[in-house]
Amino acid sequence: MSRPPSPARPPDLVSRGLVGVCLLLFLGPLLLWLLGGSPAWTQRLHALLALPRPSSPDFHLWQPLTYAFIHGGWIHLLFNVLGLWLFAPPLEEVRGRQWLLETFLASVLWAGIVHVLLAPWLQESAVLIGASGGLYGLMVAFALHFPEERLPLLPGLEVKARTLALVYGGLELYLLFPVLPGAAWLDQQLGHVAHLAHLGGMLGGLMLGRPPATGWPPPATR
Repeated sequence: MSRPPSPARPPDLVSRGLVGVCLLLFLGPLLLWLLGGSPAWTQRLHALLALPRPSSPDFHLWQPLTYAFIHGGWIHLLFNVLGLWLFAPPLEEVRGRQWLLETFLASVLWAGIVHVLLAPWLQESAVLIGASGGLYGLMVAFALHFPEERLPLLPGLEVKARTLALVYGGLELYLLFPVLPGAAWLDQQLGHVAHLAHLGGMLGGLMLGRPPATGWPPPATR
């Protein structure tokens, strides 16, 4: 069912906060460098916040959550913040700030756990950064709440939210197996993508992002 309209939409504080932190941690070191600071700031920030393997001497207890707020480049950052801005505000509107924050962070945590446990077996990059695990969790939560909502898949092509989630989930599974026709080539074109983290985030969204058992969908207001 499509998302019901709301005449009095509350401020999207958590949604804005998630996007703002991602932008701040990317643009802050860049601004310092432009003002004459050392480019080593970015390296230090990544070493402090990125998620390595737990056996690494650089591992810290906060990293299974903080890795989500740093990004490796402009495209990486823009994909994630635009995705967050697409999915997070409607969910915050209908489920509240605390629910959104908990669902996002749980998806981030699941993404990190799945990546850390399985990445060595599939020869994926050991160090994890980026909000895409949380984003994929919110994508699933959005599809569970608003399955009929139409969203952009490609320029000029819109699909239902549940179809979008299925397409992205299927693509991540496909790219996990380079022996499949075309998978290795496509994965190479996309660059260093943490497919396991994306699937882990979707698992978190599937478990924690479901709509309430009763009272959903809410009645549309006129």
